[in-house]
Amino acid sequence: MNKLDYKPFPKFIKEFVEQNIKVDWGDLAWALSNHWLDVSSIAELAEVLALRNEYLYTSLAIARINNDEPALKTLVFQQAQKYTVPDELVRERWMLLAVRWFTFS
Repeated sequence: MNKLDYKPFPKFIKEFVEQNIKVDWGDLAWALSNHWLDVSSIAELAEVLALRNEYLYTSLAIARINNDEPALKTLVFQQAQKYTVPDELVRERWMLLAVRWFTFS
């Protein structure tokens, strides 16, 4: 089966996502892989998730300050590998969010 790229237009805004779902690492990896949020929004959401892990938070902050997109993506994808919710459920959550987005915008 071919991987489908889901690319909403316009991209979601961070505030809309925060208001509608409780974001986790798997969600951020999904949004990065499918271009649903800009990298700046991903970085801000990732920093909130990383608050309990000083090393991770610092690494994300440094990547963000340096505009180091590859480092940011690597950190998000590494954390998402620890995420236990199946990809199908993450995708379903974002599809429902897309329906809300298109009725919102």
